[in-house]
Amino acid sequence: MGESLFSGAARRVAGRWLPHFAIFALVGAVYLFGHMEFLELRLMDARFSLLQREAKGQLVVVEIDPKSLQELRTWPWSRSVHAQLTERLREAGARYIAFDVDFGSPSDPDGDRAFAEVLAATGPTVVLPVFQQFTTSVDGSTAVYLSVPLEQFAEHTSLASINVRPERDGLIRRMSVVEPWGDAFIPSLAAFLAGDAFATAGDFYIDYGINPRSVPRLSYVDVLQGRFDPAEVAGKSVIIGGTAIELSDFVATPISRALPGPLVHALSYESLVQGRALQRFGPEPILAIGLLLALLSGPLLVRRSWYGGLIGLVFLTAGTSGVALGAQANFPLTLDTTPWMLSAVLSYAYGLGSRVRQLDLRLMVQSLNLRRRDALIKQVAEHTFDAIVTIDGTGTIRSFNRSAEQIFQILEADAVGRPVRSILSSDLAEQHAATVFGSPGGPYDLVGRRRDAESFPMEVVVSRVDLEEEIFIALVRDVSTQKKAEARAVRANNYLRDSIESISDGFALYGPDERLILCNEKYREFIGGGPAFLKPGTHHQDVIRSLVESGRVPEIETDERKWIRESRRRHSDPRAAYEMCLDDGTWLRVSKNKTFDGGMLGIYTDITELKKREEGLRAAKNEADAANRSKTDFLHNMSHELRTPLNAIIGFSEIMEKELLGPLGTPQYTEYAGDIHRSGDHLLSIINDILDLAKIEAGKYELVETEVDLAEVVDLCCRLVGDRADQAGHRMSVDIPEDLPALYADQRALKQILLNLLSNAVKFTPDGGEITVTAGVAGDGCAELSVTDTGIGIAEENIETVLSNFGQVDTSLSREYEGTGLGLPLVKWLAKLHGGTLRIESKVDAGTTVTVSFPAERVRRPMPEVTFASVERAVEIETSGTDTSGLAAKTGA
Repeated sequence: MGESLFSGAARRVAGRWLPHFAIFALVGAVYLFGHMEFLELRLMDARFSLLQREAKGQLVVVEIDPKSLQELRTWPWSRSVHAQLTERLREAGARYIAFDVDFGSPSDPDGDRAFAEVLAATGPTVVLPVFQQFTTSVDGSTAVYLSVPLEQFAEHTSLASINVRPERDGLIRRMSVVEPWGDAFIPSLAAFLAGDAFATAGDFYIDYGINPRSVPRLSYVDVLQGRFDPAEVAGKSVIIGGTAIELSDFVATPISRALPGPLVHALSYESLVQGRALQRFGPEPILAIGLLLALLSGPLLVRRSWYGGLIGLVFLTAGTSGVALGAQANFPLTLDTTPWMLSAVLSYAYGLGSRVRQLDLRLMVQSLNLRRRDALIKQVAEHTFDAIVTIDGTGTIRSFNRSAEQIFQILEADAVGRPVRSILSSDLAEQHAATVFGSPGGPYDLVGRRRDAESFPMEVVVSRVDLEEEIFIALVRDVSTQKKAEARAVRANNYLRDSIESISDGFALYGPDERLILCNEKYREFIGGGPAFLKPGTHHQDVIRSLVESGRVPEIETDERKWIRESRRRHSDPRAAYEMCLDDGTWLRVSKNKTFDGGMLGIYTDITELKKREEGLRAAKNEADAANRSKTDFLHNMSHELRTPLNAIIGFSEIMEKELLGPLGTPQYTEYAGDIHRSGDHLLSIINDILDLAKIEAGKYELVETEVDLAEVVDLCCRLVGDRADQAGHRMSVDIPEDLPALYADQRALKQILLNLLSNAVKFTPDGGEITVTAGVAGDGCAELSVTDTGIGIAEENIETVLSNFGQVDTSLSREYEGTGLGLPLVKWLAKLHGGTLRIESKVDAGTTVTVSFPAERVRRPMPEVTFASVERAVEIETSGTDTSGLAAKTGA
């Protein structure tokens, strides 16, 4: 007895949970083998559509867009263009400048050289791409090809991978943080730009809920030509890449269908910095939770009625979807819910199957009864979705199929024996009945009546069968939905027309045959001709002809044939938006796009106000330039006004310090006079430097060029700073060859260059240091003047600072070394006026060498010396009858 009870309980438990366990085991196996991946990814995409967010805006995409290709005209561009763009972005303060452009092969030498120089100056803030390509050899083996930038580019920059790998469905969903690169690893572009803003080290799913339109974008040509606000990129990272369709840098993505490669990397970057680098929940916890849900919900779905079970299934599916949505919204996490939903659906189906088995016997009994009915009517009725009504010659209903019951909401038992007028509209019942019996055929549009007296439109086809008696067979179809759909289509079409008419832009849609399909009043206003002319069916060629004849476009008068030819080309093959001016001064931006069937959609935007604002901005820039020139003139004039009284202060203080007119009395007066004299000298030196710099900036500094003995200039300058060097205990030496040639230059400027370099060397060299002055001619024929010290040195990153106007490395209020920061900038400008260059080689705490190089054409080598022996030899040549035409050249005359 006990064993019987135990075995019965075991069977009940097994019957209750075992089927659901088996169902989930099957679902789990399918899930583990990856056969649900397609559906799971679609659910993830749906969650992206619901969980929209904006980009942070710390990364800007500089697009190689159709506008840039149109304005720069040639493609591919020289890399000197990329060099100019990099300079623009660096000057604007961009944090990182990343290229999504292949630099793995050489281009034109000048462009490559210019780009390499800019990269060397910019340094590792420029990021160049590397990527892997898979190639198949002749024998079928696969090899990995590593594409890297040219060595002259890579040695100065940072490298990052731009590889993307599509999923099985061909869409880009995941991105790697690092990519294997030979025996090492290299960061992906998004990971490099994000820095330490992420915690994951492997692959992650890109959050496509981030709206790609919220990523800031700038046109390449606008940045190249300075038509942008530097604040838009200051302190931000920049990705430069192609977004034009013709560059073929588009990849398939889940939400946006297709995105340019730079935008995919931008979304990957945003996913990292926003903490949205999504990870999949592991299969083990997914299956564990799914098994628990299956065992708990499966029996409940089976025990409920089919309707209640369906409601439970809907709630269970909505709940799991909500959990997955909430997890993805609040955490960088995506849950696989397909196993949970599928197991619930199969459990519900299992319950329905159980009920179907229980109803089998009753259905068999009912089928026996159904077979006793009229064979002809049932054969017709059971094989159609339309309502079938059979009517005898007296207009009485003989049979009613199930579709008829649903359409008319009348049971067959209630309908059979009633006149056919009872299921027709009461107002037209007699007329409709006459139609049915008088002229079999159709289809006829009639009005039916349901049980609750509701009227509805229906389509009826009538046929007559002559058996023992006259029988009419009516096939009835409820067309309420169709009529409503037609009405909705008419309303939608009206809404579309009203919407197109309400927009402020001109709108025109042409078919593949170049004939007008639809346009709005704004388009008619721009084109002219009125509604009678621009009606559907008007050929685009007629529109062009009308513009030519009316003179609406003034530029037609320049070259009518060229304008017509260009208009035809733009209409048949649009590539970029263009602008057009009308005779009333209105400016239009015209954008045209191909439709799927080969037609053409044109948008005509009034940009007259924009043109006016551009003119205003251009005038404001001219005013700013004028103000800057006024500033420079003011500085130039004020420097003269300040220097005049300073000369008096310096002169009188020197007389007082040396007591030329008699003793001052108190010794402190002499000390004070010396302080005044030195301060005046220092201030005068500063004013002189400012004056010279102002002259150079204003373009008013004129060189007085003569042949200068460089050795004399070096000797004079060394004697001028010698006292200060001796006071500091410095050892000063000069290394100049005896045959040093003369230099064609401004002697005063040369002295100023050398004095500034020697003053800096004395100032920034600790007591007891060494200062060496060298001069000579380099191998390329250029003259070089160098000053080397053993002073404190300059860090490499500060060299650019000290060469800028008023640039000083130590900017604290109590600097150790006094000065205005004009010495080296002035030297640089003076060298540049001579066509020369300034070069600084320095190491902190080891010393500095500053070299000024003058071009070879300024070097004046001594003429050959005329000696008595050379003259005597020339006389011998003349007396011997030899041609003496070269005598002057031989003697050096």
